[in-house]
Amino acid sequence: RFVMVTAMVTRNDGASLTGTIHITGLPFPVKTSDTNISGGVWFDGTGTDTVTNCYIPGGSSTAYPKKVGDNSDYATTDDFQNGRPFYMSAMYHST
Repeated sequence: RFVMVTAMVTRNDGASLTGTIHITGLPFPVKTSDTNISGGVWFDGTGTDTVTNCYIPGGSSTAYPKKVGDNSDYATTDDFQNGRPFYMSAMYHST
């Protein structure tokens, strides 16, 4: 019931995106009584990288990259630059 997730995703489009990034489709939901904050997501930008914690609410299969050192902001599409990758790693207890 211990899940480890890793990913490397590269954005490769010309779309004009807006909004907060969330990563859906984790293989199993987090245990309902838990909230998971482990691992992180690193957005490899051209000149400006964004480092985030990996926040997964209890009972959810969706991760929200929360910016390190910022009490209110989650990563947005501006942090995920076209042609650049993000790297993710997280561990959690499943249901």
